[in-house]
Amino acid sequence: MRRAGEEVRAGQVARDIGSLGKYRWANMVKAEQDIAMSALGAQGLGWSGPGFEPSWLSLLPALVTIGLAFLMRQVVPALFLGIVTGSVVLYASTSNLDDLNFVSRFLIPSIGTTGYAKILLIYLWCLGGLIGVWDRMGATRHFAEWAGRRIEVS
Repeated sequence: MRRAGEEVRAGQVARDIGSLGKYRWANMVKAEQDIAMSALGAQGLGWSGPGFEPSWLSLLPALVTIGLAFLMRQVVPALFLGIVTGSVVLYASTSNLDDLNFVSRFLIPSIGTTGYAKILLIYLWCLGGLIGVWDRMGATRHFAEWAGRRIEVS
């Protein structure tokens, strides 16, 4: 990290800083999992043990997501409803009301911190708006026609 800081101060591009960040993050996750395992045993990982027996209900979120994606022809709402279905299935197996709050139980922890979630949501909102503008202007159709002329299908 010190070398990366020196490169940045010298006006150079710090090429290895991403790898260092990933290494640091992996070590933090490993330490967290070690603590959970030492405190709770197999329950610490949440993969096996009492309360984690597989059933046909574990397939329900995937089936709902795939079915809705085909019916609605829109993937993002189908994925969202699949997450909601997963929280209902988890509540059915644990009877813990906290499992029904899918935003705090699944979305926020998977994204990271709430600050990062805000940045990500604003970025996705802007990207969606840009794609919507391109669609209204016909840019997506033009690109599809342009790519279709240049791509050979065997």
